[in-house]
Amino acid sequence: MAYTQIGTGHHDHHPQLATVHCNHDRHGNGFSEAGLQLPDVPQHHSRDGVAAHGHEANTKQRLHQIDLRVDDVHINGYLDDERRSPLDVQDAGRACRAMSPHAVGGNGHACILAIARAVPPHQLMQHSFADFYFNVTNCQHMTQLKLKMQRICERSGVETRHSIMTEEFLKQHPELYTPDTPSLEQRHQILAEEVPRLAAQAAQEALLEWGRPAHHITHLVVVTLSGVAMPGADVRLVQLLGLRPSVRRVMLYMLGCYAGVTALRVAKDLAENNPGSRVLVCCSELSATTFHAPHESCPYNLVSAALFGDGAVALIIGAHPERAPPPTALKSTHAAGGYKKTPSKAAMSISSPSSPGPISRNGISSQWNGKPQIAHTTHTRKDDLHQKDRLSSNGTYKYPPSLSSFMNNIMSIHIPPCPSPGDNIPPIIRHEHPQYQSLDVILRGEHPLYEIHSAIETIIPHTENIIQGSMKVEGLEFYLDRTLPSIVSDHVASFCKDLIKDIPGESMSLQEVFWAVHPGGPAVLDAVERAANLDGHHLQASRHILSKYGNVSASSVLFVLDELRKSKSVPSSPEWGVAIAFGPGITFEGVLLKRVACNCV
Repeated sequence: MAYTQIGTGHHDHHPQLATVHCNHDRHGNGFSEAGLQLPDVPQHHSRDGVAAHGHEANTKQRLHQIDLRVDDVHINGYLDDERRSPLDVQDAGRACRAMSPHAVGGNGHACILAIARAVPPHQLMQHSFADFYFNVTNCQHMTQLKLKMQRICERSGVETRHSIMTEEFLKQHPELYTPDTPSLEQRHQILAEEVPRLAAQAAQEALLEWGRPAHHITHLVVVTLSGVAMPGADVRLVQLLGLRPSVRRVMLYMLGCYAGVTALRVAKDLAENNPGSRVLVCCSELSATTFHAPHESCPYNLVSAALFGDGAVALIIGAHPERAPPPTALKSTHAAGGYKKTPSKAAMSISSPSSPGPISRNGISSQWNGKPQIAHTTHTRKDDLHQKDRLSSNGTYKYPPSLSSFMNNIMSIHIPPCPSPGDNIPPIIRHEHPQYQSLDVILRGEHPLYEIHSAIETIIPHTENIIQGSMKVEGLEFYLDRTLPSIVSDHVASFCKDLIKDIPGESMSLQEVFWAVHPGGPAVLDAVERAANLDGHHLQASRHILSKYGNVSASSVLFVLDELRKSKSVPSSPEWGVAIAFGPGITFEGVLLKRVACNCV
C-alpha cells in the first residue's frame, strides 16, 4: 500500500499531521502530496526527511481538524480558528475524487452537471411587436416599413421574447433609437450592469441545482457579445456570486451565436485537464446591443429587432462526478426522535461516542436547500442536553446560539468537494467546535446530464462577409446575408457526420442521434432539417426555444440543451446527440454529447 505522510506529530486524540493514504491513483502511481498545503506554522524536518509540526506552534492558535475519508484515501488536516479559512485540502480533495472508482460519468470525460436559464421579466408579444416598436421609436409615420416589419414578425417563428427594454426603459434612453445620436457609451454602461446581473440569476439557479456552494467553483467561463468593458462581466460575476478571488477566469467576447458551443469546448478542456475542477459557464446576451430605430436604408435593423431576445444560461461542468453518500441509519437511545431516517441527500451531525443527545424526528431536512441540516447530536454542553426549551414541539433539536453561529461560519468558508464513499464511509468533512466534539458535513451527490465526448470546429472558406457586426458610435450594426441558410444546408451534414464518427461501436446515422441546434431563425432550422434528412421531432426543442425566447445569440443552443434534458427519461430518446451552432466566419462549432443515466440523488 502506498503511503505518503506530510507532517508528523502526536495524533492520539488531537492529531497534528496531514496524511494521505491510498493504494494508487488512476495511473497506477502513488498519490502526490504536492497539492496539499499545511497551515502557516513553523516546520522542521525529522531525520527521515518528513516535515513535522512542533507542538509549541500548534498551541499559538486553535486548529480545527478536517478529516476526509474516501475509499483508500484519508485526508486529515486543520481549520484555523482565527482566519476561518481551511487547510487547503481543495487540491487533495480533487485528486481523491479523480482517483475514486465510484465516480459517475464515462471515462473521465467532462459532464454537464447542471443547467439553468434566466430571462428578464418583461415579455414581448410578437403579434403586437410592430406596433410597440414603431410607437416607442416615434416612427408611426413609416407605414410601409411597419407593414414590412409585421411580415418579418409573422415569418420569424417567434411568438414571445423577453427583454430589458420596456417602454419606460426606452423613454429613459432615447439615444438608443434617435438617428445619428452617439450611444455607444450609454449602451456599454447599461450592458456592464445588466449582462452580469442576468448571468448571476442563471448561475444562482445552476448552483442550486448542482447543490454545492459557489466557492467550490474553480473556473469561470463567461460569454457575451453584449458590450465590452474592463474589468469585464467575469469580474462582476465573481463579486455577485461570491466566487473565490482565485477562481480562474476565461472571457469570450464578440464571437457571435456559436459561442455557446465554444464555451462547452473550453469548459471541457478545463475540466478534463484540471483534476477535480468545477467550471461555471455563463452566457448572457441582451438585444440592447443592436437595437436601433427603423430606417429605410438599414433593413437589417428590422430583422434584428424582430428576432433577438434577452437571456442568460449557466452550466456547471466537471469530470468524474461524485456519487451521493450511501444510505445509513443512526440510532440514539436518548434521542427525542429515536431513530434517524435514512438520509437521501445531505446531513450535518455533531457526534461523540459517549453522550447521545436529541435528534430531529426525521433526522434530516426533507429538501436540500444548499445548506446541510443537523441530523444527529451526541456531544452537547450540559446545559443544552434534554432541556425542553431546546426542543421544538415535534421533538426537533434546536441547536444553541453558539452552535448556530459556528454553523454560519462553517457555511461561509471553503468546504472542499468530497469524493465518493467507500466501505460505507460517507464523504465527510469534520470541523471541531470548542463545546462540541465535531461537525460532520455530508454533501449531496452530483447529477450528470450530458457527457461532452468530443468537439470540432471549422470555418467555411470565403464566407467571412455573410454575417458581420461592426461597432459604431451608434452601437453594434448587424448584417446578415440571405445566403446563410444555403451555406448551412451545403455543409451541415458533412460537419455532423464528422462529429458522430467519435461514437463508439457501430456507426450511427444522423437520424439516430438527438439534435440541439442553434435556433438562429426558421430558415436556418429548415436548412438543417433538409440537409440531414431529419424528421420534424429532431428539431422540436430548437423550434420551441425560438418560439418562446427568440434568438438569444450564444445562449440559444444552451437553452435548447436545457429543453432537451426534460426528455432524458423517455426510453425512445437517443443516447447520443450533437449540439451545433453557426456564426461569423462562417464558423461551425459542434460537440458530441451522450446522455448520462445516473442514480446519484
